[in-house]
Amino acid sequence: MSHETPLLTHIKPGPSVEIEVDGRRLSVCDKDMLSTALLAAGILATSRSPKYRRPRGPYCLEGDCGSCLVRVDGRPNQRACMTRVSAGMLVESQNVLRPRGFDPTQIVDRMFKNGLDHHHLMVRPRLVNQVMQGVARELTGFGDLPSTEDLPAATHSHIETSVLIVGSGSAGRRAATILAEAGLNYRLVDRHERGHLEVEAFSTERIALPDDLLPQTAIFGAYPDESLWAAMTARPDGSSTLTTIRAQHVLLATGAREPTIPLPNNDLPGVLAARGLLRNLHLAHVLLTARCVVIGKGPHAERCREALDALRAEGVPSVERVDPDAVLTLVGSTHVRGVELNGKMLAADFVVLAPPPSPAHELAAQAGAELVWSGNGYSPVRDDLGRITRCGTSQVWACGDICGYHGPDVAKRDASRVAHNIAAQLGVPNNGDSQ
Repeated sequence: MSHETPLLTHIKPGPSVEIEVDGRRLSVCDKDMLSTALLAAGILATSRSPKYRRPRGPYCLEGDCGSCLVRVDGRPNQRACMTRVSAGMLVESQNVLRPRGFDPTQIVDRMFKNGLDHHHLMVRPRLVNQVMQGVARELTGFGDLPSTEDLPAATHSHIETSVLIVGSGSAGRRAATILAEAGLNYRLVDRHERGHLEVEAFSTERIALPDDLLPQTAIFGAYPDESLWAAMTARPDGSSTLTTIRAQHVLLATGAREPTIPLPNNDLPGVLAARGLLRNLHLAHVLLTARCVVIGKGPHAERCREALDALRAEGVPSVERVDPDAVLTLVGSTHVRGVELNGKMLAADFVVLAPPPSPAHELAAQAGAELVWSGNGYSPVRDDLGRITRCGTSQVWACGDICGYHGPDVAKRDASRVAHNIAAQLGVPNNGDSQ
């Protein structure tokens, strides 16, 4: 499930730490996210899918897809792309019987070519069905319970604020600046750590983040009856804090995420999302030593190809881009090996998917907002001011790429307009940027 040669190389190697991955000791840069360290070492597969036992590895590299789940220091279901490496870290693959060799459960893929429908398999006699269902439950588990007994107890905190801003991308940061200049009380939260938020996909420059940003804090629930929003802060040491937040106004700046492109074998390890890969390359200061093929059409895909091509190490072939309509299948078994076109095979260590980003609308939907198809996904319906719904006593607003992906410049302008409108609702006059 791994390459014999590294697929990434650090531009300026920093201090290194040793980690252990399925019994293999690796020396990695202490600034790496675990997913980047694994990709750099050529380790593409981290688990198998719960139902069909297909190999899985990092895809989005942004904490969205959950395909990079691993066991870290005895704790199951840790996202490798959201976990920074630390000295002595013990990493284990999940849902595999033999992580470093042939996994006999992959025979499921060979026996059931059209997929395993365990709901209708071996329904009679009853005893055989019970045995089969027991095996199916074992195969579909997401890791064993934590093996460590000294996990810190979860704590609770509560925040009261005028404005809660969810997401500290281009739109969230601009909105926070507007509200701060207006002298308003606000809280800015983001599910990523500060280091991850200091870089963007298409820029090598570090971003200045607000000092009052609450990182590694994911809003997971909106509760209108209690007028509360719930968040979980997860820390590298395994400790966590449940935070409840009550706000007069909630501004969703959750951005857009990378969907996939419907292609045969698009779930193979080594198939990666373009923006997530670019962000992680900038974050870790690494260059590509892998052969890459970008799949996508239009200006966004070409921009991704150009950005990746600029991050090639010396001697690495140029990054090619192909139209999804020209692809017959992605080639590989335990990891991707190339792209098959009509009469042509493009060898690749990474296949990078670059579809137009899709609005991260789920929290808006949970809050009760009406959704509309935007062409690349669903986005919340806004009024002229930027409001999308009311959740309990909170007015809920949206700005930036959650309303349709147009890039950071458009997102910042939209955030300025909506933030001024929120400020006006709180008694601060508009300065002309609102409608």
